[in-house]
Amino acid sequence: MLICPLFVLTALFALAWRFEPTMVVVLFGVLRFVLAMVGAVARIVIKVKIDIKMGLAFGYFNGFWWFFFVLKIVVLFIMRG
Repeated sequence: MLICPLFVLTALFALAWRFEPTMVVVLFGVLRFVLAMVGAVARIVIKVKIDIKMGLAFGYFNGFWWFFFVLKIVVLFIMRG
């Protein structure tokens, strides 16, 4: 599980040694963006799985799934205070 990210970081540091700093900055920016997108998708998948288990996913199975998803998030945010 930890081998892949360490391999990617090692490869990026090797590129830092070989190429110019601008290329490395771009590569780290791309890596940060990719990791952020993976994290966002994982959070949404986990939230949907929890909603389905708790019976709160009635809106996911019709055409307005996005409306119910956003509405539920807004209501929970308002209720949180």
